[in-house]
Amino acid sequence: MIDHFYKVGTVAFDTETCSEDFGRYPEGALRKMSMQCDLASFATPDFRAWVVPIGMLTVQGMKADEFFPLIKGPMEDEGLLKLAWNFSFDAALFANYDVWISCYEDVMVKAHALDENKGAGLKERCADGGMTLRPYDFKSYWKARHLYRTMACDKKGNPKVLLNDLAPMEAEYVTYSGEDAMATVVLNPIYDAELDQNQKLKDMSHRLLNPSVRTIFNMERRGVPIDPVYLRVIERTCRDDMDAAERKVYATAGKHFNLGSTKDLGEVLYKDLGMPVFKTTEKGANSTDKATLEALGEAGYPIAIELLRHRRLAKLHGTYLDPQSGLRAAAYDWGCIHPNYNLTGTVTGRLSSNGPNIQQIPRSIPRTYNIRKSFIPHKGYRLVGGDQSQVELRVMAHMSGDQNMVEEYCKDEPLWRALNEGRDIAGLSKSDIHQRTATACNCHRNTAKNINFGLLYGMFAKKLAGILTSVNFQNCLKKGTHFDPLSDVVTPELAEEFITAFFNMYPGIRGYQDYISQKAKAQGYIETRYGRRRRLPDIYSGDRYLVLGACRQAINTTIQGHVGEMMLLSMCKADNTIDNPDGRALRKLGYRLFMQVHDEVLGECPDNDQTVQDVKHHLTRIFQNPGACTAAYPYAGYRVPLIFEAQEGPNWHEVH
Repeated sequence: MIDHFYKVGTVAFDTETCSEDFGRYPEGALRKMSMQCDLASFATPDFRAWVVPIGMLTVQGMKADEFFPLIKGPMEDEGLLKLAWNFSFDAALFANYDVWISCYEDVMVKAHALDENKGAGLKERCADGGMTLRPYDFKSYWKARHLYRTMACDKKGNPKVLLNDLAPMEAEYVTYSGEDAMATVVLNPIYDAELDQNQKLKDMSHRLLNPSVRTIFNMERRGVPIDPVYLRVIERTCRDDMDAAERKVYATAGKHFNLGSTKDLGEVLYKDLGMPVFKTTEKGANSTDKATLEALGEAGYPIAIELLRHRRLAKLHGTYLDPQSGLRAAAYDWGCIHPNYNLTGTVTGRLSSNGPNIQQIPRSIPRTYNIRKSFIPHKGYRLVGGDQSQVELRVMAHMSGDQNMVEEYCKDEPLWRALNEGRDIAGLSKSDIHQRTATACNCHRNTAKNINFGLLYGMFAKKLAGILTSVNFQNCLKKGTHFDPLSDVVTPELAEEFITAFFNMYPGIRGYQDYISQKAKAQGYIETRYGRRRRLPDIYSGDRYLVLGACRQAINTTIQGHVGEMMLLSMCKADNTIDNPDGRALRKLGYRLFMQVHDEVLGECPDNDQTVQDVKHHLTRIFQNPGACTAAYPYAGYRVPLIFEAQEGPNWHEVH
């Protein structure tokens, strides 16, 4: 088998995994850092395939400690091209056995770059090669094998699962694994041929996406330590606050009921308390969703406010603080979480995450339960990270060329140069478009921030009014202050005044939005600056609202999609998977990047003051300079300076 790999020069590989402890982790096959191998399959472009059983009970195979030392040489060989569908997952399995794969391509990432609307699953994309893949019931097999291994018996004392029961399941499992590897090797030349027809996207695939796969793999392996003691303390506080909100709801309702039951809640709100009905569900029931409760809260009903507070705390508790399902459950025995980052999780190309989803961890929470404080460095290290200042607005200034916005951000040139050169920035300030909008619209900066981001992507007055009112209501809820319908409600008329003031300040943005909308209608798709396409089938719809929605998606893609590209490029440079002087310096200093959330990055370096300062300087140079300076675009390839604010601290909250 190995000789044939070298003969053809290319091999696709796939793995099927199992949990290290099914009783403790029924879904443990997805725990990358501890999953074990059931099957390893390989296929070559001449349509030959091999499946090596590792953990089977009825199929003859090899032991893990025999197989992985044999396969280590070819998998680490820089001269042999390895193809995978979801590289970071399969490579993680090999890494668990001390096999570190090099010279690779992720076929899934190519597929997603070519058509983001088809999904990233191998079964869905097999149609691109005229194939179909049979599904396999992993959970049933894992459970049956666990019952057999633990000699589980029924009430009569008979074994629940016999070895003969596993035989057909394992035979089908082996076939399934081989088909996965073969499908990967068949699809790869199809996608390569499509990329050959789009040189810009092909360059992006090779120069950005492929290095990003390695960067993400490295980040996932490093992991992020969490502080379990702090999490236990804030979990208790959160439960106390949930109980307090629950008691207030029961006191107002005059009885106990199931807060999780929409039926019971509807009866209490609309039948017992006689509240007005703002909305009904598709089945005709009175709605109790978040928007409805906010409307009731804005109308002055205290029970709605307490219900919203309880729901927010319950979601926070269940997602992050619950010992059975939160961060402590996601952590491995060595005290770290290892989130999965997905290059194919969004249509714009920005990263998403799961296991846990750290992208949704809020910046700040009322009282003492700030979850970000639980993210800490390894012993002997200090957290160092930072975020891009107003990066979406700066990218819009570059893309639109709006004179007023460009002039405002160009005032940051002294700060940009000082940060690049590592000089003292005392006395230097940065531009604040949010404050400028707040002044023009005579509103708070937080309101102006929502105006800027709403109008950046083509939001209309009615929608903007609803969002601003909701933001005001949520702020009152967090602060425990009274919501004033006279001053806190934003009417569509007032929102229209905000829109007029915004576009009077930045007329070039309106022109850019119109240009992108017309371009999307003419092409049926839109491209980011680096060449990623987003297809917009609704742009040709007969429904006016679908067309307007597609136009907003097109505008969003050109801005958020390019921000995602910039972040990926800078992360690859910081990890030195794209070789560069600052990346080499960071590696020498011992910097380890392990987290990315939207426009923020977080890593750690040895806990030495001089080392920390050097790391901050090199990080800043990388993230402020994604491109090369030109006469037209003097700020590292942009019309305006990009400002990166590097920080350090003992936990994530202190860094940002």
